[in-house]
Amino acid sequence: MKAVIRDVWRVSILQAGPQAFPRSWGLLAAVTLVYLLSDLLVALAQGYALPASLRQTVMDTGLQALLLAAFLSAKLLLPRLNQALSAWLGAGVLLNLASLPLALGYRLLPVKSADAWLAVPLLLWLAWSIMVLTHILRQALDAGPITAFVAAAVCVLVSQWTLASLFPL
Repeated sequence: MKAVIRDVWRVSILQAGPQAFPRSWGLLAAVTLVYLLSDLLVALAQGYALPASLRQTVMDTGLQALLLAAFLSAKLLLPRLNQALSAWLGAGVLLNLASLPLALGYRLLPVKSADAWLAVPLLLWLAWSIMVLTHILRQALDAGPITAFVAAAVCVLVSQWTLASLFPL
């Protein structure tokens, strides 16, 4: 377990790629469960009721897996999905935990104060999310940095837009 946490941390700070994770369905299931719990926590912190939070969490996780699978299958690299998804969802746990103060801040502070104090940290968090996924996709897709960046930006922004459209606050 300690090795998995270390590898998730190393992926999150761009020191390791998806190949750090074994092709293990058990590991992917465990990482997915922890990701689901962390994503549920963020949804609750944002002010969603429990049923809506559960739907949003399942939708988010499924969308992440679908987008990653689409990019990998486009390059005929679908066998790498297990490792890439383990890396991305593992890093997603840390990204979710890092976003908790932002979610609570937007919920508890007045709108003007929240926008003034939290807009830059939110953009930095979004940028880091894209960079982590770029790092993962660059190795998983055997792609150059620009291609991986565009794919990562598409994944993150499509996911954010879809969830915001389906689950408005």
